[in-house]
Amino acid sequence: LVSPKSKLLDIAMDIGTMADVCMEDQFRKQGKDFGFQAKLELSPVVFYVSALKEDGVDDIMEHLLTLATPCTSWAIEPGKTTNLTPLEQVQEIIREKIYRSCHREVPHSVQQVNRLFRKVQKGLVIHQDLVVFTKSHQKLVLGSGGRTLQRIQDSARKDLQKAFGCDVALQLHVKLSKSKQRRETVH
Repeated sequence: LVSPKSKLLDIAMDIGTMADVCMEDQFRKQGKDFGFQAKLELSPVVFYVSALKEDGVDDIMEHLLTLATPCTSWAIEPGKTTNLTPLEQVQEIIREKIYRSCHREVPHSVQQVNRLFRKVQKGLVIHQDLVVFTKSHQKLVLGSGGRTLQRIQDSARKDLQKAFGCDVALQLHVKLSKSKQRRETVH
Protein backbone atom coordinates (compact mmCIF):
# COMPACT_ATOMS: atom_id res chain seq x y z
CA LEU A 1 0.00 0.00 0.00
CA VAL A 2 1.11 3.53 -0.71
CA SER A 3 0.61 6.26 1.81
CA PRO A 4 -0.11 9.07 1.12
CA LYS A 5 -2.16 8.35 -2.00
CA SER A 6 -0.66 11.36 -3.80
CA LYS A 7 2.55 9.33 -4.24
CA LEU A 8 0.64 6.92 -6.50
CA LEU A 9 0.80 9.33 -9.40
CA ASP A 10 4.59 9.61 -9.07
CA ILE A 11 4.94 5.82 -8.95
CA ALA A 12 2.69 5.42 -12.00
CA MET A 13 4.79 7.96 -13.93
CA ASP A 14 8.00 6.10 -13.00
CA ILE A 15 6.55 2.78 -14.15
CA GLY A 16 5.41 4.36 -17.43
CA THR A 17 8.89 5.79 -18.03
CA MET A 18 10.50 2.41 -17.37
CA ALA A 19 8.08 0.77 -19.82
CA ASP A 20 8.94 3.33 -22.49
CA VAL A 21 12.67 2.68 -22.00
CA CYS A 22 12.15 -1.09 -22.30
CA MET A 23 10.06 -0.71 -25.45
CA GLU A 24 12.58 1.70 -27.00
CA ASP A 25 15.40 -0.81 -26.35
CA GLN A 26 13.40 -3.58 -28.01
CA PHE A 27 12.71 -1.43 -31.07
CA ARG A 28 16.37 -0.43 -31.39
CA LYS A 29 17.49 -4.08 -31.19
CA GLN A 30 15.14 -4.83 -34.10
CA GLY A 31 16.38 -1.79 -36.03
CA LYS A 32 13.01 -0.03 -35.90
CA ASP A 33 12.16 3.58 -35.12
CA PHE A 34 10.42 4.17 -31.80
CA GLY A 35 8.86 7.47 -32.70
CA PHE A 36 5.54 9.04 -31.81
CA GLN A 37 3.52 6.81 -34.18
CA ALA A 38 4.97 3.59 -32.70
CA LYS A 39 4.29 4.81 -29.16
CA LEU A 40 0.72 5.69 -30.13
CA GLU A 41 0.05 2.27 -31.66
CA LEU A 42 1.52 0.39 -28.69
CA SER A 43 0.03 2.44 -25.91
CA PRO A 44 -3.01 0.99 -24.16
CA VAL A 45 -6.42 2.60 -24.42
CA VAL A 46 -6.93 4.96 -21.48
CA PHE A 47 -10.29 6.10 -20.19
CA TYR A 48 -10.77 8.95 -17.79
CA VAL A 49 -13.57 8.03 -15.43
CA SER A 50 -15.09 9.87 -12.51
CA ALA A 51 -17.21 7.81 -10.15
CA LEU A 52 -18.29 10.95 -8.32
CA LYS A 53 -19.48 12.72 -11.45
CA GLU A 54 -20.54 9.49 -13.22
CA ASP A 55 -18.51 10.56 -16.22
CA GLY A 56 -16.65 8.38 -18.72
CA VAL A 57 -18.54 5.12 -18.21
CA ASP A 58 -20.31 5.43 -21.58
CA ASP A 59 -16.94 5.62 -23.33
CA ILE A 60 -15.76 2.40 -21.69
CA MET A 61 -19.02 0.63 -22.52
CA GLU A 62 -18.83 1.72 -26.15
CA HIS A 63 -15.22 0.51 -26.40
CA LEU A 64 -16.04 -2.86 -24.81
CA LEU A 65 -19.01 -3.28 -27.13
CA THR A 66 -16.82 -2.74 -30.21
CA LEU A 67 -14.36 -5.34 -28.88
CA ALA A 68 -17.14 -7.82 -28.09
CA THR A 69 -18.84 -7.55 -31.48
CA PRO A 70 -16.09 -7.35 -34.08
CA CYS A 71 -18.27 -8.53 -36.96
CA THR A 72 -21.29 -6.80 -38.41
CA SER A 73 -23.01 -9.86 -39.89
CA TRP A 74 -25.27 -12.17 -37.92
CA ALA A 75 -24.43 -15.87 -37.52
CA ILE A 76 -28.05 -16.85 -38.13
CA GLU A 77 -30.32 -15.27 -40.70
CA PRO A 78 -33.22 -13.09 -39.50
CA GLY A 79 -36.34 -15.12 -38.82
CA LYS A 80 -34.41 -18.35 -38.17
CA THR A 81 -33.85 -19.70 -34.67
CA THR A 82 -31.04 -22.12 -35.49
CA ASN A 83 -28.76 -23.21 -38.30
CA LEU A 84 -29.20 -26.91 -37.44
CA THR A 85 -31.13 -29.23 -39.73
CA PRO A 86 -34.37 -30.69 -38.31
CA LEU A 87 -32.65 -34.05 -37.81
CA GLU A 88 -29.77 -32.38 -35.93
CA GLN A 89 -32.30 -30.54 -33.76
CA VAL A 90 -33.95 -33.86 -32.89
CA GLN A 91 -30.61 -35.37 -31.93
CA GLU A 92 -29.67 -32.39 -29.77
CA ILE A 93 -32.99 -32.35 -27.91
CA ILE A 94 -32.83 -36.08 -27.19
CA ARG A 95 -29.17 -35.82 -26.19
CA GLU A 96 -30.04 -33.06 -23.71
CA LYS A 97 -32.71 -35.26 -22.12
CA ILE A 98 -30.23 -38.14 -21.81
CA TYR A 99 -27.78 -35.81 -20.04
CA ARG A 100 -30.48 -34.62 -17.65
CA SER A 101 -31.76 -38.12 -16.85
CA CYS A 102 -28.53 -40.14 -16.60
CA HIS A 103 -25.46 -39.37 -14.55
CA ARG A 104 -21.67 -39.62 -14.57
CA GLU A 105 -20.16 -41.22 -17.68
CA VAL A 106 -23.39 -42.80 -18.94
CA PRO A 107 -24.61 -39.91 -21.15
CA HIS A 108 -21.19 -39.63 -22.76
CA SER A 109 -21.21 -43.29 -23.75
CA VAL A 110 -24.66 -43.28 -25.37
CA GLN A 111 -24.64 -42.99 -29.14
CA GLN A 112 -27.75 -42.06 -31.07
CA VAL A 113 -28.79 -43.80 -34.29
CA ASN A 114 -31.74 -42.36 -36.19
CA ARG A 115 -33.90 -45.11 -37.64
CA LEU A 116 -36.81 -43.03 -38.89
CA PHE A 117 -37.52 -39.35 -39.35
CA ARG A 118 -40.62 -38.80 -41.42
CA LYS A 119 -43.22 -36.09 -41.86
CA VAL A 120 -46.73 -37.45 -41.90
CA GLN A 121 -50.10 -35.75 -42.17
CA LYS A 122 -50.48 -35.37 -38.39
CA GLY A 123 -46.88 -34.33 -37.66
CA LEU A 124 -43.56 -36.17 -37.29
CA VAL A 125 -42.66 -39.80 -36.64
CA ILE A 126 -39.22 -40.30 -35.11
CA HIS A 127 -37.59 -43.60 -34.13
CA GLN A 128 -34.16 -43.52 -32.59
CA ASP A 129 -31.87 -46.16 -31.10
CA LEU A 130 -29.77 -45.28 -28.08
CA VAL A 131 -26.71 -47.51 -28.42
CA VAL A 132 -24.73 -48.40 -25.29
CA PHE A 133 -21.67 -50.63 -24.93
CA THR A 134 -22.14 -52.26 -21.52
CA LYS A 135 -25.02 -54.09 -19.87
CA SER A 136 -24.76 -51.81 -16.83
CA HIS A 137 -25.23 -48.70 -19.00
CA GLN A 138 -28.17 -50.37 -20.71
CA LYS A 139 -29.81 -50.93 -17.31
CA LEU A 140 -29.11 -47.33 -16.24
CA VAL A 141 -30.59 -45.82 -19.42
CA LEU A 142 -33.66 -48.06 -19.21
CA GLY A 143 -34.13 -47.48 -15.50
CA SER A 144 -36.35 -49.47 -13.17
CA GLY A 145 -39.26 -50.78 -15.21
CA GLY A 146 -38.21 -48.59 -18.18
CA ARG A 147 -39.02 -45.40 -16.25
CA THR A 148 -35.81 -43.53 -17.10
CA LEU A 149 -36.22 -44.19 -20.82
CA GLN A 150 -39.90 -43.19 -20.58
CA ARG A 151 -38.94 -39.93 -18.83
CA ILE A 152 -36.36 -39.17 -21.55
CA GLN A 153 -38.92 -39.94 -24.26
CA ASP A 154 -41.75 -37.90 -22.71
CA SER A 155 -39.67 -34.79 -22.03
CA ALA A 156 -38.01 -34.99 -25.47
CA ARG A 157 -41.43 -35.36 -27.15
CA LYS A 158 -42.70 -32.19 -25.41
CA ASP A 159 -39.66 -30.19 -26.50
CA LEU A 160 -39.84 -31.55 -30.05
CA GLN A 161 -43.52 -30.62 -30.33
CA LYS A 162 -42.68 -27.13 -29.12
CA ALA A 163 -39.71 -26.81 -31.51
CA PHE A 164 -41.55 -28.08 -34.61
CA GLY A 165 -45.05 -26.84 -33.77
CA CYS A 166 -46.76 -30.17 -34.54
CA ASP A 167 -47.52 -33.56 -32.98
CA VAL A 168 -44.50 -35.85 -32.61
CA ALA A 169 -44.62 -39.63 -32.30
CA LEU A 170 -41.27 -40.48 -30.68
CA GLN A 171 -39.99 -43.99 -30.07
CA LEU A 172 -36.67 -44.53 -28.31
CA HIS A 173 -35.04 -47.95 -28.01
CA VAL A 174 -31.97 -48.87 -25.95
CA LYS A 175 -29.68 -51.25 -27.81
CA LEU A 176 -26.58 -53.01 -26.53
CA SER A 177 -23.80 -52.88 -29.10
CA LYS A 178 -22.33 -56.24 -30.01
CA SER A 179 -19.09 -54.52 -30.94
CA LYS A 180 -16.53 -54.20 -28.14
CA GLN A 181 -15.04 -51.13 -29.79
CA ARG A 182 -16.74 -47.79 -29.43
CA ARG A 183 -17.17 -46.05 -32.70
CA GLU A 184 -16.43 -42.33 -32.86
CA THR A 185 -19.73 -41.33 -34.42
CA VAL A 186 -22.83 -43.25 -35.28
CA HIS A 187 -25.58 -41.57 -37.33
